Order: sequence, then structure tokens, then C-alpha cells
Amino acid sequence: AGVRYSHDHRSIDDSNNFIGQIYQSKSWGKVTYEVGGSVDLANDLTAYAKYATGYKSGGFSAGSLAPSFDPETNASVEAGLKGNYLDGRLQANISLFHMKYSNLQVNQIVGVSAAITNAAKATIKGLELETVAKPFDALRIEMSAGLLDAKFDSFMTEDSSRPALGILDLSGNRLPLAPTFSGSAGAYFDVPVAAGTITLGARYDFKSRVYFSEFNIPVTSQKSAGRLDLTLSYKSDDGRWS
Repeated sequence: AGVRYSHDHRSIDDSNNFIGQIYQSKSWGKVTYEVGGSVDLANDLTAYAKYATGYKSGGFSAGSLAPSFDPETNASVEAGLKGNYLDGRLQANISLFHMKYSNLQVNQIVGVSAAITNAAKATIKGLELETVAKPFDALRIEMSAGLLDAKFDSFMTEDSSRPALGILDLSGNRLPLAPTFSGSAGAYFDVPVAAGTITLGARYDFKSRVYFSEFNIPVTSQKSAGRLDLTLSYKSDDGRWS
């Protein structure tokens, strides 16, 4: 268990070509806490659960001369299992989480300025799975996958690029940069050489479509994409060089 008090004071002496110069100052404070526990279900299997609250300070959007945006707060529940199997040759972890946000901070274009505004509420639910296998000492295989349901619960705003649409209700829209599915797979093979080890590695990361704005329109999105990384590394036996 833990508790924390945060106090933030921020000020800005700002100006732009439309309004002129303005000075603003504001302070925020918040108590956050977490409580959790774990239990060993077997020698190599542990279950855990945790409840936590979070806080991100408010602030100002430089150049916009807009009033301050409010702090962002959330409450989250997470539970999962962590286990080692086959004499340590296989490690597998799974976790579930649920997060509720209030005053979620969103980067927006408001008129001609980039600014941070507060969405009313948002919910993020997800599942993550991680595995690491070592079929034999020289080979390590890693795999992970995640499912994410991240949506605005309520958010009334205007799209400055489409003002004719008026005030839009974004309830149910996906949060920016939140793919529904993401995953990765990698393999690393160690080759002993004189006075060290060379490791050959390959890793592929994938994520489904992401939106770059809260309006969820195709022109501001990226379709499913993957990236392949190939690595070659050397490490000396004494650990002094890599």
C-alpha cells in the first residue's frame, strides 16, 4: 500500500499576434494512493491484484492564451497471474486492467493554435499476455500480445477543420494512439566466441490501426503496421565490453 500528495504550481508569461501578452498562474494539489496484494498459488505461480489512483497536473498551452487546462485523474484495477513452468524454461504472465479517466487531457487544434483541452471521461480496458521460452540455453523466444478497448465515455467538442459540423459528440470514439491489438515476437540465439558471446536477434512488432486525433477519421489515421528489427551484438565474458 502507498499514499502520495502532489502539489504543482505553474505560471506562464505568454503572447501571440492576435491578442497580445498575458500572464497566468495557477496551483493544483491531489492525494493519490494504491493498495494491492499477491498470493502464491504454487511454487511457480503467483496471482496479484491492485487498485490505484493517478493524477497528472494541469497546465497551460503556450501560444494559445487559453485558460489553464485541469488536472487529469484516473482510477485503475489490475489483476493477473505470473508463472514459471518446465523448470524455468517457460515464463508466462497474463494481466487484465480497467481504468476510468476524468478530465482526460487531449491535444487539440483549437482555431489556429495547438492546445490541450479536457475531455469529460474515458474508459480503458485491456488484456496483456507475455511469454518467454528457452528451449535450450542458447535460444530465447519472446512473444507478447495486447488487446485494448480505449474509448471516450463523453466528449463534446468542435473540429476546427470542419466548423460547419458544429459541436460533435465523440462518445464511443477511440482514444488517439490506442491500437485495438498489438503484438510482438522475437528470437535471440547466443553463439559463444573467444572471450565473449555474439547474439543474433530478430523481433517483429505489430499494431492495428491507430487514430491520431479524437475525431477518428481515416485521413488522420495509420492502418495496421509492422516493423522488423534485426540485431547483432557482442558481449565480453567479463561484462566490461558490449
